Order: sequence, then C-alpha cells, then structure tokens
Amino acid sequence: MSGTELRSFGLFQGLIRKLRTTIFKIRAHQEEMERWLKQLKFFWAKYKFHLQLRIL
Repeated sequence: MSGTELRSFGLFQGLIRKLRTTIFKIRAHQEEMERWLKQLKFFWAKYKFHLQLRIL
C-alpha cells in the first residue's frame, strides 16, 4: 500500500470507529427513552384509574 492508501484506510477506520460509538450511544439513549416511556405509561394508567374512581 502506498502512503495515500494507508492514510485513506486510516480515515476509513476512524469513520467506522465513530459510527460504532455513535450507534452505541444511540442504543443506550433508546433504552433510556423506552424506560422513560414505560414510566410515563404507568403514571398515565394510574392517573386514569384515579380519575375513574373520582367520577364514580
């Protein structure tokens, strides 16, 4: 490999590494969002239940 090829290969590896870390961060964030949504649904169900009790 020539110097230019080595340099472009290094850049390519750097890009792949950045992509991997970005994907990893997105996944972690997605899990956090899903957990948050579950909590929100739980509180909403609890709230609706209390509203129904109040109406009765």
